[in-house]
Amino acid sequence: MKKWLFISICLAPLLMLSPLAHASGIISGTISLTMPDGQIRSAGWIRILLVRSPVAVPALSGIEKKNPYQRMETIRSLHMTFFIAVRQKMSDPAFVVQSTLTTPEGIFQFPGVSSGTYYLLVTFPSMVKDHKVAWQVPVNVIDDQTTRVELNDHNLLIPTYTRN
Repeated sequence: MKKWLFISICLAPLLMLSPLAHASGIISGTISLTMPDGQIRSAGWIRILLVRSPVAVPALSGIEKKNPYQRMETIRSLHMTFFIAVRQKMSDPAFVVQSTLTTPEGIFQFPGVSSGTYYLLVTFPSMVKDHKVAWQVPVNVIDDQTTRVELNDHNLLIPTYTRN
Protein backbone atom coordinates (compact mmCIF):
# COMPACT_ATOMS: atom_id res chain seq x y z
CA MET A 1 0.00 0.00 0.00
CA LYS A 2 2.84 2.37 0.83
CA LYS A 3 4.35 1.68 -2.57
CA TRP A 4 1.16 2.77 -4.40
CA LEU A 5 0.82 5.83 -2.19
CA PHE A 6 4.42 6.81 -2.99
CA ILE A 7 3.86 6.28 -6.73
CA SER A 8 0.62 8.31 -6.63
CA ILE A 9 2.31 11.18 -4.80
CA CYS A 10 5.18 11.24 -7.33
CA LEU A 11 3.08 10.84 -10.47
CA ALA A 12 0.27 13.27 -9.64
CA PRO A 13 2.42 16.43 -9.98
CA LEU A 14 3.94 15.10 -13.22
CA LEU A 15 0.52 14.48 -14.70
CA MET A 16 -0.63 17.96 -13.72
CA LEU A 17 2.49 19.58 -15.25
CA SER A 18 2.31 17.57 -18.47
CA PRO A 19 -0.14 19.93 -20.24
CA LEU A 20 2.11 22.87 -19.32
CA ALA A 21 5.12 21.20 -20.89
CA HIS A 22 3.25 20.88 -24.18
CA ALA A 23 1.71 24.37 -24.21
CA SER A 24 2.60 26.39 -27.26
CA GLY A 25 1.51 29.28 -29.42
CA ILE A 26 1.10 30.02 -33.10
CA ILE A 27 2.70 32.70 -35.26
CA SER A 28 0.54 33.62 -38.24
CA GLY A 29 1.06 36.36 -40.77
CA THR A 30 1.44 37.76 -44.25
CA ILE A 31 4.20 39.19 -46.41
CA SER A 32 3.59 41.91 -48.97
CA LEU A 33 5.38 44.81 -50.59
CA THR A 34 4.03 48.08 -51.94
CA MET A 35 5.32 48.68 -55.44
CA PRO A 36 6.41 52.13 -56.72
CA ASP A 37 3.06 52.41 -58.55
CA GLY A 38 1.19 51.91 -55.23
CA GLN A 39 0.02 48.35 -55.88
CA ILE A 40 0.44 45.92 -53.00
CA ARG A 41 1.98 42.61 -54.07
CA SER A 42 1.77 39.47 -51.96
CA ALA A 43 5.05 37.65 -51.45
CA GLY A 44 4.37 34.11 -52.59
CA TRP A 45 6.82 31.25 -52.11
CA ILE A 46 9.13 33.16 -49.75
CA ARG A 47 11.21 31.13 -47.26
CA ILE A 48 10.76 32.39 -43.69
CA LEU A 49 12.90 31.23 -40.80
CA LEU A 50 11.83 31.37 -37.18
CA VAL A 51 15.06 31.84 -35.26
CA ARG A 52 16.10 32.19 -31.63
CA SER A 53 18.33 35.27 -31.86
CA PRO A 54 18.89 38.26 -34.13
CA VAL A 55 21.63 38.43 -36.72
CA ALA A 56 23.96 41.44 -36.81
CA VAL A 57 22.66 43.98 -39.30
CA PRO A 58 25.11 45.88 -41.50
CA ALA A 59 25.11 49.64 -41.01
CA LEU A 60 23.31 51.76 -43.59
CA SER A 61 24.54 55.34 -43.66
CA GLY A 62 24.64 58.19 -46.14
CA ILE A 63 22.65 56.30 -48.73
CA GLU A 64 20.52 59.30 -49.65
CA LYS A 65 23.67 61.20 -50.74
CA LYS A 66 24.66 58.57 -53.31
CA ASN A 67 23.75 58.55 -56.98
CA PRO A 68 21.22 55.89 -58.06
CA TYR A 69 23.87 53.40 -59.16
CA GLN A 70 25.92 53.78 -55.94
CA ARG A 71 22.72 53.53 -53.88
CA MET A 72 21.70 50.29 -55.62
CA GLU A 73 25.19 48.79 -55.23
CA THR A 74 25.30 49.74 -51.54
CA ILE A 75 21.92 48.13 -50.89
CA ARG A 76 22.94 45.04 -52.90
CA SER A 77 26.09 44.75 -50.82
CA LEU A 78 24.10 45.08 -47.57
CA HIS A 79 21.74 42.29 -48.66
CA MET A 80 24.69 40.01 -49.41
CA THR A 81 26.47 40.86 -46.14
CA PHE A 82 23.31 40.09 -44.18
CA PHE A 83 22.76 36.84 -46.12
CA ILE A 84 26.32 35.68 -45.33
CA ALA A 85 25.86 36.53 -41.63
CA VAL A 86 22.63 34.49 -41.55
CA ARG A 87 24.29 31.52 -43.26
CA GLN A 88 27.11 31.58 -40.71
CA LYS A 89 24.63 31.52 -37.80
CA MET A 90 22.79 28.61 -39.39
CA SER A 91 25.77 26.40 -38.59
CA ASP A 92 24.43 26.42 -35.02
CA PRO A 93 21.80 23.64 -34.94
CA ALA A 94 19.83 25.49 -32.23
CA PHE A 95 19.52 28.72 -34.26
CA VAL A 96 16.60 27.82 -36.56
CA VAL A 97 13.44 26.77 -34.72
CA GLN A 98 11.20 26.28 -37.77
CA SER A 99 11.17 27.08 -41.47
CA THR A 100 8.23 27.56 -43.83
CA LEU A 101 7.25 28.87 -47.24
CA THR A 102 4.53 31.44 -47.79
CA THR A 103 1.51 30.48 -49.84
CA PRO A 104 1.05 32.17 -53.22
CA GLU A 105 -1.01 34.77 -51.32
CA GLY A 106 1.91 35.55 -48.98
CA ILE A 107 0.42 33.81 -45.93
CA PHE A 108 2.57 31.90 -43.45
CA GLN A 109 2.19 30.11 -40.14
CA PHE A 110 4.43 28.59 -37.48
CA PRO A 111 2.41 26.23 -35.25
CA GLY A 112 3.52 24.67 -31.97
CA VAL A 113 6.00 27.37 -30.93
CA SER A 114 7.05 27.40 -27.27
CA SER A 115 6.46 30.71 -25.51
CA GLY A 116 9.29 33.23 -25.75
CA THR A 117 10.86 35.82 -28.02
CA TYR A 118 11.94 34.83 -31.51
CA TYR A 119 12.76 36.54 -34.81
CA LEU A 120 11.16 36.09 -38.21
CA LEU A 121 13.93 36.15 -40.77
CA VAL A 122 13.74 36.57 -44.55
CA THR A 123 16.92 37.04 -46.53
CA PHE A 124 18.45 36.79 -49.99
CA PRO A 125 17.47 35.41 -52.50
CA SER A 126 13.94 36.48 -51.52
CA MET A 127 12.26 38.78 -54.00
CA VAL A 128 8.83 40.31 -54.48
CA LYS A 129 8.15 41.30 -58.10
CA ASP A 130 11.88 41.77 -58.87
CA HIS A 131 12.53 43.67 -55.60
CA LYS A 132 15.05 42.16 -53.17
CA VAL A 133 13.63 41.94 -49.64
CA ALA A 134 15.00 41.21 -46.18
CA TRP A 135 13.22 41.19 -42.84
CA GLN A 136 14.25 40.47 -39.25
CA VAL A 137 11.27 41.13 -37.02
CA PRO A 138 11.02 40.18 -33.33
CA VAL A 139 7.93 38.27 -32.28
CA ASN A 140 6.74 37.32 -28.80
CA VAL A 141 4.92 34.01 -28.52
CA ILE A 142 2.49 33.36 -25.69
CA ASP A 143 1.15 29.90 -24.89
CA ASP A 144 -2.29 29.13 -26.31
CA GLN A 145 -2.39 32.36 -28.34
CA THR A 146 -1.93 33.27 -31.99
CA THR A 147 0.52 36.09 -32.63
CA ARG A 148 -0.19 37.92 -35.89
CA VAL A 149 2.65 39.53 -37.83
CA GLU A 150 2.63 41.54 -41.04
CA LEU A 151 5.91 41.82 -42.92
CA ASN A 152 5.74 44.71 -45.38
CA ASP A 153 7.65 47.73 -46.69
CA HIS A 154 7.24 49.47 -43.30
CA ASN A 155 9.39 46.94 -41.43
CA LEU A 156 11.95 45.92 -44.07
CA LEU A 157 15.35 45.34 -42.53
CA ILE A 158 17.29 46.65 -45.55
CA PRO A 159 15.81 48.90 -48.23
CA THR A 160 14.63 47.11 -51.32
CA TYR A 161 15.82 47.68 -54.85
CA THR A 162 15.36 46.33 -58.31
CA ARG A 163 17.62 46.34 -61.34
CA ASN A 164 14.60 46.92 -63.58
